[in-house]
Amino acid sequence: MKYIVIIILLITMAGCKNNRINEIKKIDRIDAVDNTGYDDNYKDSNPIKVGLYQNNKLVKEVSFTKANHKEVGTYNAYYTDKDRIESDSVKNNWYRYYKQYNDIKDYKTGFYVSFEVDGKKYEETILDPSSKHKLTPYLYIYLYDSYNYTSGTYTHLEINDVKDNTVYTSIKLYLAQEGSKITSPITLEVFTYKEGDISESGFYRGNSKYNIKINLK
Repeated sequence: MKYIVIIILLITMAGCKNNRINEIKKIDRIDAVDNTGYDDNYKDSNPIKVGLYQNNKLVKEVSFTKANHKEVGTYNAYYTDKDRIESDSVKNNWYRYYKQYNDIKDYKTGFYVSFEVDGKKYEETILDPSSKHKLTPYLYIYLYDSYNYTSGTYTHLEINDVKDNTVYTSIKLYLAQEGSKITSPITLEVFTYKEGDISESGFYRGNSKYNIKINLK
């Protein structure tokens, strides 16, 4: 009888230990949730509508044949999402839609690019020309300021060219030396932002954005 009581006690203790282990595992799973960049007080009051244009038409989806060292489009970023806009210079069109808003001097234009190579995702938030080679060897990214251009050779911006009044009116994507290895469409997004709109993880979290799909065949 004595041995039976001991065996029952051992079984009970083992059961309690297993339950405790299961509870610890459950707690570990809860603690593992990543809240990086989460801010439940964030509110976006940005009024700007934005779009990407070619030939004065809003771009939605385009296609190119894959090849290394090949341009896959230059896209103009305007503060509108109309399907068609006036036939005019990039400079005039940019200012035409910019001046339709009041008190937006604190907002800037940024971009986001993503694609995959054999299932691995590459992505980059572009806030200035320093991102030009961030996606090498697959993609080069060039920014332009047509609004402040006056004379001389019209070329993409380098980080040393950026001033307080610089405006990113256009973006060019160029397949680099291994661009043909990209295995998914390229997503290109334009957005307008001010301080606080970029999360701690480096991505735009507001509502003033527009994206297109660039298919590579």
